[in-house]
Amino acid sequence: MADTDSRSDCSDESFADRIQRAQDDDSEDSDVSEESDESEDSECSDDSTESAVVDDLHDYELYDATKPTLIIGIDLGTTYSGVAYAFASNPKEIFNVEDWPHAAGKAYEKCPTVLSYGSTNKIKWGFAVSDHDQGRIEAFKLLLDPEQIRPDYAPARDAQRAIRRLPKSVVDVVADYLRLLWNHALKVIASKYPPGFLNHVQKRFFLTVPAVWSDRAKIKTLKAARRANIRPAKLVKEPEAAALWTTTGLAETWLSAGDAVVVCDAGGGTVDLITYELFGPRPLKLKELVQAQGGIFGSKLINDRFEKHLQGVIGEEQFTTFSRTQSFRAGMTAFNDLIKPAFCTGERRARTLNFPRARLKDNRDKGLERDTLKITWDTLNRFFYPVANDVAKLVATQVNAARIIRQRKKCHNAFQIKAIFLVGGFGASEYLKQEIERQNPGILVIRPTNAWSAIARGATVSGLPQQTSVAANVAPKHYGVSGVEFDIDPIKDAGRPTTIDPHTGRRQIKKMTWYIYRGQELDRARPIAFDWFMNFPENPSDDVLDENPIRLWESVQRIAQRHPDRRMSTNCVLWPLLSKVPKEFFERKSRLDASGRLIKWWRLDFKILIIIQSGPMKFTLNCRGRQYGSINANY
Repeated sequence: MADTDSRSDCSDESFADRIQRAQDDDSEDSDVSEESDESEDSECSDDSTESAVVDDLHDYELYDATKPTLIIGIDLGTTYSGVAYAFASNPKEIFNVEDWPHAAGKAYEKCPTVLSYGSTNKIKWGFAVSDHDQGRIEAFKLLLDPEQIRPDYAPARDAQRAIRRLPKSVVDVVADYLRLLWNHALKVIASKYPPGFLNHVQKRFFLTVPAVWSDRAKIKTLKAARRANIRPAKLVKEPEAAALWTTTGLAETWLSAGDAVVVCDAGGGTVDLITYELFGPRPLKLKELVQAQGGIFGSKLINDRFEKHLQGVIGEEQFTTFSRTQSFRAGMTAFNDLIKPAFCTGERRARTLNFPRARLKDNRDKGLERDTLKITWDTLNRFFYPVANDVAKLVATQVNAARIIRQRKKCHNAFQIKAIFLVGGFGASEYLKQEIERQNPGILVIRPTNAWSAIARGATVSGLPQQTSVAANVAPKHYGVSGVEFDIDPIKDAGRPTTIDPHTGRRQIKKMTWYIYRGQELDRARPIAFDWFMNFPENPSDDVLDENPIRLWESVQRIAQRHPDRRMSTNCVLWPLLSKVPKEFFERKSRLDASGRLIKWWRLDFKILIIIQSGPMKFTLNCRGRQYGSINANY
């Protein structure tokens, strides 16, 4: 029977060694704590919105391959966002939107992920927003998954406080940005075709998300897309998109079946890594070899550390005023665009940074004179090293894990990793590339063509026919349900509470049944079925049949728990509509109790099918080999 108890969520560590420790954690069992479901995030338990997300997935099932179709890839980044597109009929021609408002006539593959809510209720976005704009909001993407832990060297930020300071909910802020981004992109795309042409074209959207995000954060992203009228939309993991773009171009000439590659998507806010193995005839397919790793240690942390250094040079009082000036913005732009990408380990010279017409007070001891700041190599290295070291460590972790797995599988050239593909804005950093090479000797580190826009382009590739595709994932966690069983082991279940089943009269115990195990290879073409049963009073009404939630649990422990405990957390709550199942499929049951009274009830045996995707898992109801629609999931 369904277990509807609510338990306290477990907390996960993060970052380089901490990320690895979290994945290897195997602490002792804890007692179960009972809590109310009312603590769930209200944004994540909006039933009508959840149904809408399922409807979006259903829209893909109604896709008509005979009609002209425009595939749109949207890379919602922490600091910059991009849009790419292609027609399904011409999959080799993928274009970027490069014309952005207020970009001074220059072409950019991306535009800033920033909004400003002014007093006039008019929203500014992208290049139109200046540093001193009132209501400026940036890095709001990270607030979709506020539980992601920041590294120790990052300036402290309270995610919940940042959320409370927003003028709207996080989902609505993201929706506002996506709406403005897509409305502009649509105008740019439409301008290249006859008037009204796109009105008769099917549109399919593919949005990217960090690979290590929770399913709840992914669902919030889908909600924001829907509110922005970006639908039907599917999610693609950012390193998966990068892998699709990179391998599609190289699969015909350089890559072969059996090769393994590490993809490192190093962006402004997050870094994501996944290792893939190529297989099959051409077009080659990809399967995840090592589960995704990553965290919030993108290049924005380098900017934050530089700003903190600048504050120490100028003085806190003067910096407060200076940070709102055009001069400060010009200096930060020069640091971001000129100093940061070119800084490397080989050329150990100082850099200079000018703040035009700033009229700052000189501080020669700290390198500031006549509005020009001299930054020594050692000082820059202090900004870069902690961030780049964390990224390179995770790359090395992926490489080592891939080699172990390939040796276990007895792969040809099991020790060989063909390449490390470095994409994203931070991927352009020469310092980062050198640090990855230093910690991973003998492996080629490649920045592919269009590395900055690789995510949006790869998201587009994921929706195109007859292209390289990802066929299998590696489960990042255990997934299962808590239910009652009559099979009680006197040793393994010793000391555990038991109850009497009111229908059968048999003694029962609560146990975990795991249907997906952490590290398991999950074939996207093969749904995973888990068997379930529920008992009901005779001839139950539709309302009774539809009010039986099933809680899906997740765990990151090395060994999946036999009994429920505090180390588990809720993934989602499933609401199967059992009223759709014909009543003749319900088994009529009866027994005599100890007093001779006849007890009658109905029992339904059914399956829930889990469909593996790049985004959140999809669930469908199956009974006696027949499908009865998608199952709503509340996160």
